[in-house]
This record gives sequence, structure tokens and C-alpha cells, in this order.
Amino acid sequence: MRHTLSIRTRLAAWYTGVLIAIVCSLGAMLYAAVRRTAIADADAVLRSRLADMAPFINGRLHGRHAAELAHEFETHLSGLAPGGTLLQVSDPQGRWIYQSASIRSYEISATAPGEAGAVTLATVRHGGAVLRVISSSIRADGHVYAVQLAISLTGQFQMLDRLRDTALWLLPIAAALSWLGGYWLCGRALAPVDEMVTTAGSISASRLDLRVNAPRTGDELQRLGDTLNAMIERLDRGVRRITDFTANAAHELRTPVGILRTTAELALHERATDEDRKAALANVEAEAVNLTAILDSLMALARSDAGEHEGLSADVDLNTLAETAVRRISPLARTRQIDLTWNVPEVPVMVRGSRGALLGLVTILLDNAVKYTPAGGQVKVSLETRIDDVLLQVDDTGIGIAPDDLPHIFERFYRADRTGAAEGGGSGLGLALARSIADAHNARLDVHSTPGAGSTFQLRMAARRNQSDSVRS
Repeated sequence: MRHTLSIRTRLAAWYTGVLIAIVCSLGAMLYAAVRRTAIADADAVLRSRLADMAPFINGRLHGRHAAELAHEFETHLSGLAPGGTLLQVSDPQGRWIYQSASIRSYEISATAPGEAGAVTLATVRHGGAVLRVISSSIRADGHVYAVQLAISLTGQFQMLDRLRDTALWLLPIAAALSWLGGYWLCGRALAPVDEMVTTAGSISASRLDLRVNAPRTGDELQRLGDTLNAMIERLDRGVRRITDFTANAAHELRTPVGILRTTAELALHERATDEDRKAALANVEAEAVNLTAILDSLMALARSDAGEHEGLSADVDLNTLAETAVRRISPLARTRQIDLTWNVPEVPVMVRGSRGALLGLVTILLDNAVKYTPAGGQVKVSLETRIDDVLLQVDDTGIGIAPDDLPHIFERFYRADRTGAAEGGGSGLGLALARSIADAHNARLDVHSTPGAGSTFQLRMAARRNQSDSVRS
């Protein structure tokens, strides 16, 4: 089984690695910069001394033998800059004309004279000493002489070496301290995550009231905590909805099932007559129809909650759909002596959606309007095409809805108090299903009502693009 390091350990390791890499890089750059500076300063001094050597040799050698130049160097060497005693001069044959006592111990090889004025610089190590040597050729009295000047860099290089060795010794200590510091800092930074994990581990279906403590820092941890709390809130609402749905469904089903059982028992009673049994079978049929309607609504809501709406991107003609719904409800309207009319455009009104689901929505609205409109009343369906959307409206002259009931009218199993409005009432699922269908189509379903005067249900849907363009033209 593979064991992985904790995030805290990995972050501390990365922190240490990055910090050591930065320190080493900066140290190496500082070391190289100081070394280059020391060499550059030495080169500047050597070039200055070399510039003084050409007139010195020409002035002393003019009309004299080269061998006499050694005496001149010994006599006038004090006129050179400090340290200028590291000097050696050779003739065109490579023989030493002059070699100071201080440079002999370094055993720097003589260079053959080259083109006059050519300068070369080199770093020479001898034992523990470090010299910076400048070599050049000087023309004097018709001859070219090789001149070499040197300056010691031993002190600077020894200082750099000690600094490097000290840094290498301190590097492991710095790495250990940085790892401990990074581990501690990561622990403090991840403490809210540990608290969130502990709280999240305590959350269950029965404890969805708990929320993680999101630090108000405006960073990723706060966004993580807020996201977790939002997710838990959605789960809480979903579980409550399922719980309420299950409880309400059980309550709704208990009544028709109880009626069916009681009716069957009466029909099976030994004293029951044939008329009693016929009446019982009629009641059983009526309750079975009611029970089927409830089950169909429950199944439709369950499919809607699961997002199972087929053909939501199909082209649907609301004009034809509204007429189909009106024909469905017309027999019920005639039975209840309701004047059912519709006013729709002569041209197709196209939207995107599921024809079956939208037909069910409009049918629910018409059925609801007819049931709660007294005999002699009116129910009107109208369809209007506008710039960006279409509006389907169902108006009735029924008993209306009380202001206290309006905010809850689309809740599942909610029944407004409409005493005597419709025989037996309904299951309280129709408008909830209608709202669910509207939400699945990104449509808006609203209701406006005045008690005693009637209600108006409005469905707003986005118009199909080519249709809206034709309306603009």
C-alpha cells in the first residue's frame, strides 16, 4: 500500500528546497561578484603600472645596454606604485634582463615578446598564493622587451574561501531551521482546513445543520469553506425536501388506500347487497383514479427533480399546444358550465422545449382555473409574442387566492383554503409540477390573484431566435 506524505510535510519540504535554492543561488552570485570585483580592481592597478613602465624603460635604455637596465630598476623601483616590486623583464631571446626578488619565488615563466602594445591578463596560482599577472611587450631602442607585472590576490581569495566554507557548514543548519519554520507555518496555515475536516466528518444526514468555520480572510481557504457550506446547504435543502416529499406522499396515499380498504371490507361483508357491492366498486374505481393521478404526479415530480426532461431543445409551437390543451379541458369546462375561450395568433409561436412537458404545464393551469371557477364563470387563454419572449396567460373569474396563500401556491402538497371551490380538492401537486416544468425550461411562471375576482397565471419563455428576429422586422 502506498503511503503519501501529508500536505503539511510536502509544503514544508518544498518551502525548504526553494529557500535553499534561492540562498545558494544568491550566495554563488555574491561570491562570483566579489571575485570579479577583486580581479577587476587588480587589473586596473596593473594596467596603470604597465602604463608607467613604457616611458621608464625608454628613458633609461636610450643609448645604453640592456644589461644596465637592471641597475636602473633597482635604483628607481621605489618610484613605482606600492607592490610594483613584482616585476620581471626579458629580452627578445627570452633571457631575464630584470627579475625582482619578490617575484622569483613564484616561478612565473617568461613570455616571448610579441607585438608591441599587446596585453594579456592571467591568474596564476603557486602553492597557496594567487597572483594576477599582466604581460605586455614594450619597444625600446629598436628592440621589443617582454614585461610582466603581478599583484597578489591571496588575501582576497583566502577571505572568499573562508566565506564559502563557512556558508557550506551553515547550509545544513539553515536547511533544518527553514524546514522546522516551514512546517510550523504550514501547520498554522492549514489549521482551518483541519477544523473543516473535523466538522465535515461530523456531518451526516441527521446533522446537516452543521456548517464549517470558513475563515474570513478573503483567500482560497475562505472560498473553500464558503463552497463547502453552500454544498451542505444544498444537501440540507434536498434532504429536507425528500423527507417532506416522502412524508406528504405517505399522508396523501394513506387516505385513498384507507378508503379502498374500507370500501372493499364493506363490499365483502356478508350482509352487503348487490347494490351495496356496485356502489362499493364505483367508489373503488373513483379512488383508484384519484390514486393513479397522485402517483403520476409524484413520478413526474421525481423525474423533474432528477432532471429527466426529454427533448428540451425541440421546436414547439405554443399556438398548437395551447389549442390542444383547451380541447382536453373543454369537456370538463362544459360539465361545470364554464365559458372556455382562447385568443392566440394566427402564425406559429415557436419556442425551445419539450412538447409533452409544456402541454402538461398548460393543461395543469387550465384544469386548476376550471376547478376553482364557479358555474357561469369564464376561463380565457391568450398567447402574445413579444420582442425577446412569449407570454402565455390563463385568466379566470374564479374565487381567487388569498394574499397569505400566494407565496406558497407552488409548494408541493400545499392547498389553499378554497372552501367549496372544487369537489374533493386536489393533491396539491399540480402547480408544483407546473413550476418544476417551467424551471426546467428556464421559463418564469407567476400568479396574480384578487380574492373573489379571479386569478391570472403567466408563463414567460424565451422566443426562438429566428422568430424574435422576424418580430423585429
